[in-house]
Amino acid sequence: MPRLSHASFPDRRLPISWTQRSPSADRGSGGTGRPGDWEMSETASTMPCAPDELPTFDDNTVVGLGASAGGIRALKQFFSAVADNSGMVYVVILHLSPEHESHLAQVLQQATPLPVTQVRARVRIAPNQVYVVSPNNRLFLADGHIEVMPMNGAEERRAPVDMFFRTLAEAQRTRAISVILSGTGANGSMGMKRIKECGGICVVQEPTEADFSDMPRNAIATGLVDYVLPATEIPARLVHYHSQLNTAKAVERDAADEYEKALSDVFALLRVRTSHDFTNYKRSTVLRRIERRINVQDLHSIVEYARYLRENREEARLLLRDLLISVTNFFRDPESWAALERHVVPKLFDHRTSQDHVRVWAAGCATGEEAYSTAMLLAEQIANPLSAPTIQVFATDIDHAALAKARSGLYTLNDAADVPPERLRRFFIKEGDSYRVRRELREMVLFAPHNVLVDPPFSHLDLVTCRNLLIYLNRAAQDRILRLFHFALNPDGFLFLGNSESAEDAGNLYVPLYKEHHIFQSRNVETPVTLPPVSATTLPAIQWSADARAPESRLRERMSYQELHQCLLEHYAAPSVVVGQDYDILHLSEHAGRYLQFVGGEPSQNLLKVVRSELRLELHSALNHAAQYRTSAETIAGPIQIDGATEHVKLIVRPVFSEIDTSRGMILVLFETIDGTQADEPARVGDAVQRVEPIARQLEEELMRVKLKLRTTIEQHELQQEELKASNEELQAMNEELRSSGEELETSKEELQSLNEELTTVNQELKIKIDELSAANNDTRNLMNSTDIATVFVDRAMRIKLFTPRARSIFNLIPADAGRPLMDITHRLTYRELVHDIERVLDTLSVGEREVEATDGHWYIARVLPYRTADDRIVGVVLTFTDITERRRAEQALRESEESLRAAHEQLEARVVARTQELAEANAALRREMDERVRAEAVRVRLLRRLVRAQEEERRRISRELHDQLGQEITALGLQLAAMKSSADATAPLRAQIAALEDIVKRLDSDVDFLVWELRPTALDDLGLSEALSDYIASWSKYFDIPVRLQSRLTARLPAEMETVLYRIAQEALNNVAKHAQATEVELLLERDAADVSLVVKDNGVGFDISAPVDPRALGLLSMRERAGLVSGTVEIDSGPGGTTVRVCVPAWERHDAGNERCGSGDAPIE
Repeated sequence: MPRLSHASFPDRRLPISWTQRSPSADRGSGGTGRPGDWEMSETASTMPCAPDELPTFDDNTVVGLGASAGGIRALKQFFSAVADNSGMVYVVILHLSPEHESHLAQVLQQATPLPVTQVRARVRIAPNQVYVVSPNNRLFLADGHIEVMPMNGAEERRAPVDMFFRTLAEAQRTRAISVILSGTGANGSMGMKRIKECGGICVVQEPTEADFSDMPRNAIATGLVDYVLPATEIPARLVHYHSQLNTAKAVERDAADEYEKALSDVFALLRVRTSHDFTNYKRSTVLRRIERRINVQDLHSIVEYARYLRENREEARLLLRDLLISVTNFFRDPESWAALERHVVPKLFDHRTSQDHVRVWAAGCATGEEAYSTAMLLAEQIANPLSAPTIQVFATDIDHAALAKARSGLYTLNDAADVPPERLRRFFIKEGDSYRVRRELREMVLFAPHNVLVDPPFSHLDLVTCRNLLIYLNRAAQDRILRLFHFALNPDGFLFLGNSESAEDAGNLYVPLYKEHHIFQSRNVETPVTLPPVSATTLPAIQWSADARAPESRLRERMSYQELHQCLLEHYAAPSVVVGQDYDILHLSEHAGRYLQFVGGEPSQNLLKVVRSELRLELHSALNHAAQYRTSAETIAGPIQIDGATEHVKLIVRPVFSEIDTSRGMILVLFETIDGTQADEPARVGDAVQRVEPIARQLEEELMRVKLKLRTTIEQHELQQEELKASNEELQAMNEELRSSGEELETSKEELQSLNEELTTVNQELKIKIDELSAANNDTRNLMNSTDIATVFVDRAMRIKLFTPRARSIFNLIPADAGRPLMDITHRLTYRELVHDIERVLDTLSVGEREVEATDGHWYIARVLPYRTADDRIVGVVLTFTDITERRRAEQALRESEESLRAAHEQLEARVVARTQELAEANAALRREMDERVRAEAVRVRLLRRLVRAQEEERRRISRELHDQLGQEITALGLQLAAMKSSADATAPLRAQIAALEDIVKRLDSDVDFLVWELRPTALDDLGLSEALSDYIASWSKYFDIPVRLQSRLTARLPAEMETVLYRIAQEALNNVAKHAQATEVELLLERDAADVSLVVKDNGVGFDISAPVDPRALGLLSMRERAGLVSGTVEIDSGPGGTTVRVCVPAWERHDAGNERCGSGDAPIE
């Protein structure tokens, strides 16, 4: 069941529909306004409704998501942030290939816990569900269901998002949400405008985040987007907005006064900051748009919004943008436009000549689609432009931004989707992905800013189109606009309204011509006088008062004692009137009207003008006396006739002055009925009774006669005044007409100036075009003369139009043959199918091509192409003949070469097979030889390892023998020499000899110890490589007097074999330094990383030439490389004048001797 929202009203008891007393209005795409007081309208239910006032079919908030290229990634980001209880419906529209099955539903299901359904048939929507479009189908929303229809037209495939958004807006109204994600083109922008028109919101993905930013940027360019957010932040914003829609928070029932004051502030701020007054908007429409801004800004009441609007000047522009929604499209409601084209447009040209004009006014034209649609219908009606009347379409609006777009005449591909293809080709020029209105159509339309309720109207019009403008205005503004259009139309002119609008309430001015299409015809009657709009500065602040209720509602309320007392006084006391200082009536008692009398003419509130003529003079005197002396006054008026009876009336005037402001008093006038005897008594002024003298009676009678004459004079003066007022009104009407004519003349002058400038520009452009055309003709002539391709142009009748000089070598052509049938010309080709190919190309518009031979042995490629004009019409064919004789000869030579090559290939293939067999045998022999070499190398390595081990064993044995035998003997010799020295005589020669022998023995003992240590240091076995090298370097440095700096970064022991190899290499390197380097300093570095163990020995000696041949007797370098090879290491030597560097690198993972006592089997990596 349709439901109307009451969230916008401060109290449910308030009336739903309102009108205004002020004759002004404003509309989003064409109206204007002045402030006025709102009043209740009991017949407002018959007024046309604005789009956002129509009911929705259910309470579901539906989110339509449109995307194209890059949209799947954006959709996954969006749905990954959607909660499973958001309470909204999600419909995904994506450009899908009609040729392939879509897996979009499965992809999105992985990103969200919500059920995802691919829509293939009619389905009812439910909250917390995701519906995805299926391939080659389009979706639309109606009656709470998603309907599926196949895509039939190109515009449907081009803009599926726009088409769904339109149905979403019409179905859900304020509960419609559009979301534009990544994609190319402008799809979605037009539908988004319809969403805004119906009160929904529009959200766009941040363009910098989107993979393809065309769709987001085009949507933002409309100026209607509410939020621009990253895809992951959009769901939270939508949930927040949805929760606000379900909470009627704009008003509080017990805060109506504060609400009305805040609403008045909103309108005042909007009027001051934007110069637009929307007081003639329908109240419900205004409140709904304001409430939408409250939700968008995340506020909680209209009071907060008024404060926010006061503090943020930009918000006034945003609110104005929401109120000025310039939404329209070409040929909106096609059936109505078709009726206008069939029944109305032909009548506009009846009996019109080239001296006449057809004048049309498109009021509220928005971005120009409606005006251009009208101009297209008028242009199509012109059969002969020379005898056709001049067409002028006036297109007006108050939205300057919309007018700027309309003047440019540039519309996107989606904007032009509603234009039939034939009209699109005739009236538009394609520019990239957009269409621009052609100049001849653009010149028919004059765009101008115009306020339909304040500015003077255009006149002498044949047709007024005003579609979807009246739906936004209240009844008073609608009536005034309809009268205005009637004034502007010629007798029997036509009025074209929107599908939700009607002129039936102005039945005295219009007759329904085609009621179902909302086309009306102006009656040939005089237009009623319309009062000019009241200026906004002369009216008090707008009071949205709840006191404007029907009087019946007050009778049902309980009276207070004060009100009861007042009613009793008015009922039983003498009739009375309260007037101000200018004698204007402020209040009447219940029976005071019997002493007043209204006459024809302009109504007045002045008591002296409406009181009965018999009482006027006495009342005037009493009022003057009371006002002058600030005291009460009484007087008795002459007898008066009321309802056939004679009454005597005593006039009592009692002034009542305020104690605060004495200059602004009010006066109470009482009409007391007296009998005849009291009428003969003298009147009292104050409390003093004036006695009546005979002379005074005579003077009074004379005064009465003068009063009668004065009364007659006054009546004549009032009659003349009324006549002058009527004349003044006629002059005002004439002035308005003259003003309109002056504006038309000014417009015509501007048009003539513009036309003159355009003619000058066109003349210059034509001159440039002629020069360009001359240059192009010269280029074409030279191109045709220089080309080596025979070309012949023929028309659809196969008559020759043009040919190139090269064509004469095939056809017997001369310049005079232009215009002759092609088949009358002889040629040198064996081409019997020429006529058939030409006819086939003209029928199918496809390119024909075949090879033909000439009688002289030449070969040609004959190509037949359709001849297309600039407007895509086929007016003939183009024949081209390209000489391929050399190519044919080359092909023949190529075929002969292929035969010879084929024979050679067969011979070569036999030889290759034989050679392959030989190579296979050689490879097998080489493989065997390699295997032998590998085995020999393995044997050599094993032998070398055994040799090294044997050397180390021999060194160990020799070291042990030297230490145990020779060392002991040297020690014994030293002891004997010491004994001989102690037992010898004190003769100097013998003791000197013994001392010399002791020195020799000590040196020998030192050398033997060094040799023993050098052969096999015990520290290497006990402490490891670092300590052994440290001891060896200390001894070596002392022995050879060469300082050595050792840097060892080893933290753990290495395998024994590796330590031995590195130790011997370092030993050999230091020995080479001592023998050959002449160094003064040596550096030795020992380090290990995750992969290798490195040993670097560097000296600053004289170096040697690495490239020089190696002395066969120098075995040191060879020994180092062999030792390194035992542990898969490498030795690099770098030498020069600055010294020599030996680098040894051994893999840390190398498997070593299985007998290593520290590494077990030797297979484990080094730790």
